[in-house]
Amino acid sequence: MLILAARSSLGQTSDATYGVHDDRRVDRLHSDAWGPDDGLPSDQVFDILQTQDGYLWIGTGAGLSRFDGVKFENFDQGNTPELTSKRVTLLYESSDGTLWVGSEQGGLIAFQTGRQRTAKAVRELAGKSIRSIRQDFRGALWVGTDSGTWRSQAGEFEEVAAAPKQVWSLAEDKDHVLWMGGPDGLFRWDDTKSGAVKMEAFSLAGTNPAVNVLVADRDGSLWAGTEKAGLIHFKDEILSRILPNSSIQSVYQDRLGVIWYAGKSGKLKRLNEQETVSANPPWFGIGVSCIADDREGGLWLGANGSPHCLRQLKPASAVSFDHVAACVMAAPDGGVWLGSNAGLAHVAARSGPETLTVDRYYRLTRALAFAAGRNESLWVGQRTKGISHFVDHGLSTDTARDGLRNEPVGAILEDRAGSVWVGYVDGGAARLDGDRFVELGAFRDLTVHWFAELSNGDVYAGTNNGLYRGTERVGDPLLDELPSTEFRSHYLDDVGDLWLGTLGDGLCRMREGAFTNWRVSDGLLANRIFAITDDPAGNLWLGSLDKVFYVPKRSLDELATGKVDQLDCRLMPLSIEGQRLGQGYPKMTRSNDGSVWVTRKRDTVKIPPGAIDISQESAPVHIEDVRVDGVALAGHDRVEFQSGIHRLEIHYTVATYAQPHAAKFRYRMPDHVEDWIEAGDQRVAHFTELPPGSYTFQVQVVIGDGVWNDEVATIAIVVRPRWFETTWFKILLATGLCSTLIISVLVYTSRVRHHNAQLQKEITERKEAEAILQKHQTRLKALASELTVAEERERRRIAADLHDDVGQTLALARIQLASARKSMSSLELGAKLDTLSSTILKATQDTRHLVYDLSSPSLNELGLDEAIEEWLEEEIGNRFGLKTQIVRKSQADAYRDAISDDVRALIFRSVRELLVNVVKHANATSVVVTTEYTGDQIVIAVEDDGVGFDAGAEAFRVSSEGGFGLFSIQERMMNLGGSMEIESEPGMGSCARLFVPCVHSDSFKTEPEGQ
Repeated sequence: MLILAARSSLGQTSDATYGVHDDRRVDRLHSDAWGPDDGLPSDQVFDILQTQDGYLWIGTGAGLSRFDGVKFENFDQGNTPELTSKRVTLLYESSDGTLWVGSEQGGLIAFQTGRQRTAKAVRELAGKSIRSIRQDFRGALWVGTDSGTWRSQAGEFEEVAAAPKQVWSLAEDKDHVLWMGGPDGLFRWDDTKSGAVKMEAFSLAGTNPAVNVLVADRDGSLWAGTEKAGLIHFKDEILSRILPNSSIQSVYQDRLGVIWYAGKSGKLKRLNEQETVSANPPWFGIGVSCIADDREGGLWLGANGSPHCLRQLKPASAVSFDHVAACVMAAPDGGVWLGSNAGLAHVAARSGPETLTVDRYYRLTRALAFAAGRNESLWVGQRTKGISHFVDHGLSTDTARDGLRNEPVGAILEDRAGSVWVGYVDGGAARLDGDRFVELGAFRDLTVHWFAELSNGDVYAGTNNGLYRGTERVGDPLLDELPSTEFRSHYLDDVGDLWLGTLGDGLCRMREGAFTNWRVSDGLLANRIFAITDDPAGNLWLGSLDKVFYVPKRSLDELATGKVDQLDCRLMPLSIEGQRLGQGYPKMTRSNDGSVWVTRKRDTVKIPPGAIDISQESAPVHIEDVRVDGVALAGHDRVEFQSGIHRLEIHYTVATYAQPHAAKFRYRMPDHVEDWIEAGDQRVAHFTELPPGSYTFQVQVVIGDGVWNDEVATIAIVVRPRWFETTWFKILLATGLCSTLIISVLVYTSRVRHHNAQLQKEITERKEAEAILQKHQTRLKALASELTVAEERERRRIAADLHDDVGQTLALARIQLASARKSMSSLELGAKLDTLSSTILKATQDTRHLVYDLSSPSLNELGLDEAIEEWLEEEIGNRFGLKTQIVRKSQADAYRDAISDDVRALIFRSVRELLVNVVKHANATSVVVTTEYTGDQIVIAVEDDGVGFDAGAEAFRVSSEGGFGLFSIQERMMNLGGSMEIESEPGMGSCARLFVPCVHSDSFKTEPEGQ
């Protein structure tokens, strides 16, 4: 697996990464390639280097190029005049981040760190061909050229006279000894002598071979690629020679300590544990000119004259194929066994990472469980036919005849003694005793998920109710405290640790009888663990209901010992190269080549070593360019420009090479746009019409795992105001405006004062007119009240005259006619007298009605209640046929002395008008009059069940078509100091209430004007 430790730059040694599985055979690596058609300036690549900021720099035959995984940015004589030579042959990064660029007959150029690297040519080395560069442990920079060796201290380069004239390669070993190689052989710099010492022990047959390239191994030895003497391994003496008659042009030790090399033919070779592994990749027709690696595990190769002169090799990706399986187990031959509904399949081991082939298939009744048997045999638990045993491709089956139930078998184990343990899915277990299986009573009501045998011969069983050793339940304080006692999965690793997956309480480990537990609260990604395995790199792989993830065992130990407070878990994305992992309960195994196999309900996935995210550090995001209206701005951490710019573009990127197109970005400018703007894979931010001010642009990146990088790239942006946007101009403008405003205010104030005087005069005159009008209105209201009272008095007088005079006369006339009729013998004359009597009777009745219309005689004789009741019955009930009722809430005429006769007449008249309105407009069938005396006021309510109306809109409306009735009643009540309220809705009837204060018995006096 390619888990590479970070180091300062490529081409330099770093501490070894121990416990890392390396399976990078060239034919097992994926390949991506680029050339001039993709943006490289040339088809010749001489050197490759990844700098501390993550960028990949390529020295070519037509200048320098920088690569971020997506696009190339090229530097040549046109945009970088310091590059006086097209052929960039050597790249090196010093500890301060400076990029040193050596060229053929173009000298040495230093590119300083920062967003915009500034190029500066080294004057002392102008025109020279640079062959090697190395910074020693003191910080001095050594440069080997075709005409001398130079050293820089305190920024000044001086030629080292005591060094060889031609140094083609430089290396510093772990003891800080500087080595020099060139056409004259191998040299060691001796600080005590301040000179180079030729290594005679490096000679072959009395001559020192020319050294093309040197690499200092981590163990203190040297690897020297020589001219026609092969690859020499040297430490005080020649330890070994590889390809002794070949010329070796490129040697490189990667971060895992593996030596890669290539000769003049360009054939890439790999040296691993002193054994040469050779490969002839079909994608390199011309050969390898340089070798490098990156921090994400990619191996980079350069070539000369190839249309794909830059090539990246990276570990195989996970591959998925549509084979549904319920169980999976590694086969001894390097393949895997898959069990499914249809039977048993064997997937062959293949060297190619993208080919998964089923080479053997056996039809069974749904395989549910696997177990490795003795002599590389295989046990299979089935759904209905017991268990099957494969030995040398032969098959035997144990069924109910052998003591097994005809039930699904979900767990199986053959122990070292040859005994076979079987667990049933629906509960219970059995063990082979002689020739028959015997039920185990301890598991009668339990579901056994798995069996495992430890190195000491103890057999453990995980059930839905605890962990068992043999047939005894394991008692442990930690296990007893777990809320869930279902042990669903297990894995026994190479050191004897038994890993246990629970169904709700995370992961447990049993080591030498002691238990440890990790949960989600500790950083675990799930508490329900359905599958467990590990890989050669020391990672523990776990499968839950909806995810697959891994955690280094080292991280588990560090948390258990208190060195860290959270686990370093990594999620394996569910979508790998467009393939879906599927949903369901996963099963896992590890095959002999270190691949992790995951089978789920929908597919099976092979995850080869190195397919996981190997970068231990998140790649930082870089702000590359700031442009305003298409023009690039200078500045590292801060840029300035004048306002009025229509379009601002900020270009950013992330230098990543494992999954460059998986990078997603978001950005914001808190002083302008507070919320993050999701940019997806776009690598440019656009802003328009940015107002003057100071801003901070921020951008973040996320790659693959969905977690945003904590590191935020920022750049300060200052928008300078134009002259009319400056502070002094605004002050002058404000001063002028204030002056103009003051003058305008003074003029306006003068005019306002004049207008105020005129207005005050008009107001005074209007108030006087309003006072006179108010006086007249008051007088008019008084006259109206006097007129109303006078009208009522006149009505009573006329009614009294009609009742006393006309009524009595008509009654007397009718009596006399009746007397005359009795003495009359003539029938004809008698009939005429009867007719005349009827006429007089009608006149009497009409006179009575007229008297009631003018003024009720009962009002003053019997009181207000009796008058209302009499009029209600006679005029409303008998005359118009309405159902009537009067409700007295006080004693009869309790308020007789509380009001004057005039007020009583006005109240009666108002009640009568309300009743007439009911008859005319309400279309009612009944009417109820309620009277109440509260001591200080009289309340009379008239309620009907008629059609109702909108009281708010029409209650007191007066129009040309009428409507004076309610208005006149309201005015009459107000003159009495009272009020009228109306409650009504269309279709709900109506209720009118009169409120009259009892203060009028003595005080309500009206006198005709002028008396």
